[in-house]
Amino acid sequence: MKRREFIGSAATTFAALSASPLSIVNEKQNAVNNEPKTVVSVIQSEFTSGSPESNPYHPNFDINLFKKEIVQQNIDNVLKLLNIAGERKSDIALTTEDIKGIYSLIMDIERPELLKDFAETIPGNLTEKFGAIAKKYNMYIITSFIEKDNNNLYNSAVLLNREGKIEGVYRKVQLPVPESWVLTPGNDFPVFKTDFANIGIAICYDMIFPEIIRILALNGADMIFIPTGGYGWTEDLGESMLKVRAADNMVWIAMAKSSTLFGAGRSAVVNPLGQIIADAGYEQNYVLTTYIDPKSTWIQPETSYGSVLTGVPNMRLRLNLERRPEIYKTLIDKNPKVLAKDTNLKLIHQKNKEELLKVVKKLKEQYKKESQIKEDRIGFRRDIL
Repeated sequence: MKRREFIGSAATTFAALSASPLSIVNEKQNAVNNEPKTVVSVIQSEFTSGSPESNPYHPNFDINLFKKEIVQQNIDNVLKLLNIAGERKSDIALTTEDIKGIYSLIMDIERPELLKDFAETIPGNLTEKFGAIAKKYNMYIITSFIEKDNNNLYNSAVLLNREGKIEGVYRKVQLPVPESWVLTPGNDFPVFKTDFANIGIAICYDMIFPEIIRILALNGADMIFIPTGGYGWTEDLGESMLKVRAADNMVWIAMAKSSTLFGAGRSAVVNPLGQIIADAGYEQNYVLTTYIDPKSTWIQPETSYGSVLTGVPNMRLRLNLERRPEIYKTLIDKNPKVLAKDTNLKLIHQKNKEELLKVVKKLKEQYKKESQIKEDRIGFRRDIL
């Protein structure tokens, strides 16, 4: 595919609020050049707040209200949005990170049993529910939640196939500080073969580290799916990072960002040229659906300057042929020069547990105050602590 064709026919996008599901044609082909297209849906769901007593940091916290008003409502909301994706004949649907909305429990290291009780096994009740949706609509689903496996907890994403069966699991590798207090990091970068492309998965903080996306691309991923609650240090950096990660590796990227009031970030699909071809904006409980060809990449004309000089019009292949991994050893140096002057520098949780408990105590005091702020003080409440 020539560059001009790539840009012109990269995607046709459909988006609508959950209240008004969109009907699209069953024919999954581009009307212009008759190429097969994959229908990708990205779920931008909102986390429910619940009553004050459903907040784990409220003085009168009620665990039953947390189950009913937070966990169950979040699950039901995502299932409703997935049904919309299925009605649109999606080939694959991506949800956000932590679909149960239990991230606030990660901070409460003094009550570790809470997080463990609400974590899910794989397979388990949650994968059965999502598997039923996948089978009903004959679509793949990628969803993310806190997983428990024996005594370990992970921030995981599971891929369900068109039959509703578990195709694979990815465990978040780069854990941000709060998660590293209680979760175990993953150590693998699996790439899953589907009937439309080879796909990889990264979760939230993974995308901050370019090595993660690079490895998935080198492992053969045509498209990378990112469920996330975060977006980047700033709005502009988050968007730029998403574009650059795609363009650096010449891969497609789909990101499902949870919607938060006043929060930065938005769900999107990006092509291998780093162009956002579908964007959910700042809508809440939004289903973004787009036609793409995830196996397509930037193919320069054979008569172009670069193609003539290299003999390789495929830019993804060309850039990988030009890599010099033998001189990239600094990338795996545990003590690079940038840290040479701070050899004793450690994160708080790496020092000792006493220091960590001091931080947690301050956080809990703050969260307790915030949990009692009245509804009419708009802008001061937190949906996720």
